[in-house]
Amino acid sequence: MPKQRPKADSFYSKIRLSSLIIIICLLIIFSFTAERVNADDNTLGNVLSVIQKAKNDAEKQIISHHGAEKFQLLKERFNLQYPPDKTPLPKDRGSCDGIIFPNKENARVLHAEIVDHAGAYFTTGIEAVFSGLPDIAKWGFANASSLSPSCSVYLSNLAFVLNEEQNYNDAVELLEYAKTLDPGSSSIYINLAFS
Repeated sequence: MPKQRPKADSFYSKIRLSSLIIIICLLIIFSFTAERVNADDNTLGNVLSVIQKAKNDAEKQIISHHGAEKFQLLKERFNLQYPPDKTPLPKDRGSCDGIIFPNKENARVLHAEIVDHAGAYFTTGIEAVFSGLPDIAKWGFANASSLSPSCSVYLSNLAFVLNEEQNYNDAVELLEYAKTLDPGSSSIYINLAFS
């Protein structure tokens, strides 16, 4: 006659089995979390590469279109107009605080205050867009993005210039990352539609 297990032994084997299932589930959850963290790191790494490539391309384009002397003058003018003691480096590489709009009560008057170096580069990019100088706009937006790579506004504007150059792959890379930072930004989706 086969020996029957005591009920207590059966109870403990169920506990061991359920503990094993819990451990397996936790391992699966942690592995997906680790993959997500690594994917985020890879995405940021890709974005930083695109930004650096855009900075290098912009410098080459400016030198090609305007000459090395003009590019040197642009950098000198920038440093005179936005001295580092008045426009320091951003406190947080993820902030978008480079420009603030202190006068929100009067919506008809647009007044921006530049508070850091990223905001100064961004302003240079905006001025260049309105002046019809896409190479200088690209330089400004790329520098702003490199100082604050987690600012969706800077990334979206750099992507805008890349779209104008028909560099859609790099624009999409920046915009997809910007979308994770600010999913409600309509300018990101508009720029994606052009990519």
